[in-house]
Amino acid sequence: AIQSAGGLVPNCVAFIDGTFAGMCKPGGGAGGALGGLQRECWNPHYKGHGLKYQGVILPNGMYGDFYGGTPGARHDAHMFRISGLQSRLVQLEQTTGVRYKIYGDSAYALSQYVV
Repeated sequence: AIQSAGGLVPNCVAFIDGTFAGMCKPGGGAGGALGGLQRECWNPHYKGHGLKYQGVILPNGMYGDFYGGTPGARHDAHMFRISGLQSRLVQLEQTTGVRYKIYGDSAYALSQYVV
């Protein structure tokens, strides 16, 4: 569907991006048990606490894959690595014989599967 709409990359079937979902600061004092959670969930780019999510959107607008919430300080590339999406794309290629690709923004490193 992407190629028929003018996309230049053959077998590119989806779009990937991460998003930040803000939340209230986790409870507990800085010296308490939740102090580490506050640090983990703090995202200096958004200047707030929250969780990160990664979505892979198909041309019909439906999610093809969804991963999260990881602590807010994590980068999109880290979420891609730990989500297992690349291994699922490898498995799909081994099953179908077709290397499907997904479009990602500059937060994602170029690879055989992300362009």
